[in-house]
Amino acid sequence: MNFVRSKTRSFIGFLAISALLLGGLGWATRAALRVEQDQRVAAANAQESEWLFLQQKERADKLRLALWRLDSRLSPALAREESRPYPQYIALHTPFPALTSTGIACAPGQVYLPSPLLTAEMPDWMRLHFQIDQTNGWTSPQVISEDLQKILRKQPIELALNNVTTEKSDLLSTLKDRYPAASIMTTFREMGVTSVENDRDAQRWAELQDLVNNTKLAGRGGSYTSDRADQNNEYNARGVAAQVAQGQANPGPNNGFSPQQLDFAYRVVVTNRARREGQWAYIFDDNRANMALGLGAAFPAKAGMTYQTVEVQLGAMRPVWLPSAEKPEHLLIVRAAKVSGKPVFQGFAIDWSKLQALLKDEVADLFPETQFVALPPGEPQRPERAMTALPVEFDPVVEVLPEQYQPIDPATLSSPGWTPLRIGLAFAWGAALIALFAVGLGGWSILDLSERRIRFVSAVTHELRTPLTTLRLYLDLLSSGLVTDETQKAEYLTTLNGESDRLHRLIGNVLDFARLEKSRPHIERKPVLVSGLLEQVHRDWQERCAAAGKDLTIENRIHEGAIVTTDSGLVEQIVSNLVDNAQKYSREANDPVIVLRALNVGGRLAIEVEDRGPGVTKQERSSIFRPFRRGHDADVKAGGVGLGLALATRWTQLLGGKLSVGVGTDGIGACFRLDLPGLIGPEPTSVAG
Repeated sequence: MNFVRSKTRSFIGFLAISALLLGGLGWATRAALRVEQDQRVAAANAQESEWLFLQQKERADKLRLALWRLDSRLSPALAREESRPYPQYIALHTPFPALTSTGIACAPGQVYLPSPLLTAEMPDWMRLHFQIDQTNGWTSPQVISEDLQKILRKQPIELALNNVTTEKSDLLSTLKDRYPAASIMTTFREMGVTSVENDRDAQRWAELQDLVNNTKLAGRGGSYTSDRADQNNEYNARGVAAQVAQGQANPGPNNGFSPQQLDFAYRVVVTNRARREGQWAYIFDDNRANMALGLGAAFPAKAGMTYQTVEVQLGAMRPVWLPSAEKPEHLLIVRAAKVSGKPVFQGFAIDWSKLQALLKDEVADLFPETQFVALPPGEPQRPERAMTALPVEFDPVVEVLPEQYQPIDPATLSSPGWTPLRIGLAFAWGAALIALFAVGLGGWSILDLSERRIRFVSAVTHELRTPLTTLRLYLDLLSSGLVTDETQKAEYLTTLNGESDRLHRLIGNVLDFARLEKSRPHIERKPVLVSGLLEQVHRDWQERCAAAGKDLTIENRIHEGAIVTTDSGLVEQIVSNLVDNAQKYSREANDPVIVLRALNVGGRLAIEVEDRGPGVTKQERSSIFRPFRRGHDADVKAGGVGLGLALATRWTQLLGGKLSVGVGTDGIGACFRLDLPGLIGPEPTSVAG
């Protein structure tokens, strides 16, 4: 019981140590995996943030590139119209001075020049050029009388008059009806269309031009792109440009504007650089009255007509939506002029549907689906999408990106597989489990060895005490002369002989087991007759069995000439141990027969020792072959230390055989079988075991 309690305590202690070790390793594993997961989440979030930044930057770059394309597509045409001289908005005007081939100056009214707008090739989105003044109202150099058309088309002039069409005449009539000259001129002035910029605006634009020319932004043109390393300097310059352009501050570093506003301000500067070289001023004859000369077949001088030289001041072209940006029916590009102090407005009307199709084609490779929205005067709410050439917002269909990235849910991350950390943890767990298994196995082996030693000491002590006590008692009786009867003396001597033989076998088994534990004995395999083996065992144990009241019987079911190659000495020791056990454990059996049987089982020799005793239970059939293990009633029925079957098992393994136990014939007693290889010779009978 003490040993069992010690073994139980050792097992509980081992479990406690294992729990502490595995618990600590599990905690460390969990912490390491959590750190790895946090690192993966952080890396994924960083990647997501970087992806979002790149997507936003890519989209912003595409928008910027699209706007540069759109503005660049219109800027040449708008700049050409910006630089168009004032007289070209009159169908026929008198140049002064005009010289003949001999160098004589022509008198005013003798020479007339047709406007290039009558024949010049125009973009199809330019619908009509017009002029508005208080005297004549709406007029157009492209809408003239039929008589004048005939004069201009006949030889030697033969003008094509490509731009004199019915559509232009209808459009001019529509504009006259919907927008009377007086009211529309007032509307233009309210929208800021003036002939001369005020002093503050002129100074502001001069400072802005100087700023652009002296910063890194100058010269980028329509292919403008920004490197991240230069953004701070560029934003500073753009901020100054925006403030100067809006009249909010003098040039100086300021970051008070968003990147979109700054980029828009810069594009305004670049776009207007080509269109705002300065104020146009012309000195030419005021011959607007001469337009009526086109009604006749010739140009007769009219009595009382006078000619005078006047000064014309031109303003910048400004885009205007009519009637408003909310109802954008007509888009006009208008400039104001002053002719002898009188206001005049010139410009052209745009076919917005055609121009919109042209602009969509320009950016189709960047944004396949897009639209354009009219903008009211003033600062656009989304300057990153506003064109600078026209009051139009570029509104492409783009993927909606979040303003900030959403943190990634760790549960959505895929398994990382066998990372170096996880491989290291797997090795650590494997090493820990192997170490615990080795420690547990070693500890269990030590406990089992201790148990075997305790059993060995207990059994040997008990087995030695009994024969020694008997020997001492009987020797004392015989040596003291108290026993005088010869029959009784012979009986005492027989007992002494039996006890000494018992003591000899015990010591022999212990010594044999010790030798087997230390080293492997040498095996001498020789051919031997099976019948000879059986006869030798029978001779050695017949008298002993008879003295114990047993009848040892041989059943040789193998032919007399059968030979087996083995170590006959070890075989005799194995069979002798089996016969000894049979006679000891079957003392109380009614049938005293012990059968020593030889069989041929599949070409192998099988030697069986069968008794009629109580047999061996199924639970004990494997444990009885272990050292120092016996049946549950072994101490009651027979002595011994539990080494006989253990020695027989070891010797059998050395011979390459197998030792097993089963039930005897008719289910009575026990039957031990020794299977040995190497049976040769003719056998008339073959019996399966």
